[in-house]
Amino acid sequence: MGEPKNTKKKRSKWMKYSIGLVVLLVVVSGSIGFYMHYMVKGSNDAFVAETKEGEVLDEMVGDSIDYSYWNKDKVITTMHKMTHQKVYATDKWGAVQMTEDRVEKLYEVVKNSSFSNKDILISILDKWKAGDFNSVDEDHNYFWQYQDGTVGKATGIMSEEDEQSFIESTFELYKKDAKE
Repeated sequence: MGEPKNTKKKRSKWMKYSIGLVVLLVVVSGSIGFYMHYMVKGSNDAFVAETKEGEVLDEMVGDSIDYSYWNKDKVITTMHKMTHQKVYATDKWGAVQMTEDRVEKLYEVVKNSSFSNKDILISILDKWKAGDFNSVDEDHNYFWQYQDGTVGKATGIMSEEDEQSFIESTFELYKKDAKE
């Protein structure tokens, strides 16, 4: 004889719910994968532009520190932009290439300053001078918080490959344009 109508309806309803749940899981997991790949890993890095602070650092010679330019906010902004080549963040505004020479010059600026957060800045610059970037994401977030950031918190430290790609796309193109 066959199954009662009631059982067929229940099985059909259960089947619809099961298919709906599978589709929902696929959409949610795909969305999470997209977010992690394109947003958290900083896919907007291609749109980050180098800003002038690096050039100003490069022009500093010896004791020629212009303290009217290098106030605490400018130092923090510059250090914050330097971290952009080393961290993943959803958004980044501006970049200054981090070089040994530039880190050393900023160290001199901070060392000879009376900034209220001088000790913290010196400790960060000491790590950078030593080539220690194991907590550069925390350094970034210190600057980000100091500047009342709401978007663009660092979510991790870039791999060497991603950092090199960021440097090439952000700074190398800028240098080529400047030479032409």
